[in-house]
Amino acid sequence: MSSIFISYSYFSPERVHKGRSRLPGSPRRPVWVSLSFVPSNGWIPVSYWLLAIAASYIFSLLVVTIYYQISSKKHREKQYAADLKKAAELAKSANEAKTRFLFNMSHDIRTPMNAIIGFSGLLEKNLQNEEKAKEYLGKICSSGNLLMTIINQILEIARIESGTTALQLKAEDINTVFHTVNSI
Repeated sequence: MSSIFISYSYFSPERVHKGRSRLPGSPRRPVWVSLSFVPSNGWIPVSYWLLAIAASYIFSLLVVTIYYQISSKKHREKQYAADLKKAAELAKSANEAKTRFLFNMSHDIRTPMNAIIGFSGLLEKNLQNEEKAKEYLGKICSSGNLLMTIINQILEIARIESGTTALQLKAEDINTVFHTVNSI
């Protein structure tokens, strides 16, 4: 620890007394008091003070920058986790939709296939009866056409999802469609 030396001098108009004098403020004589403070190790230069201020400023900037980097990294990790969770939920719902679609399509495809197989067996047994054979051939043909329509629609859905085709609206006779589906 450095100590500070204090030296003082009393100045009067006639002479200078060091260390002792009459009481200052005497009405007859004006007295001036001069104090000087001098550290035992000397004064700290201004450049050291400026260097200390600059170093503390740089250190503060470093601390703030590190804090910002850590907090932004944590924010990005939270955002990534939320995006990952959302993507997992979307994948799960897409998988469930695919499962429902395949279940419905398997049912829709099996129905005309069963009709074709069943009427083919009946046709084989009734080849002698021309009227029944024509009826069975008609049902086999309509079931085959329905199966072909279902397969074409599945392929059209796949093309629409891949973006290689556009939807085309086409008018159909509802009675013909109903009669075709009902006859199977």
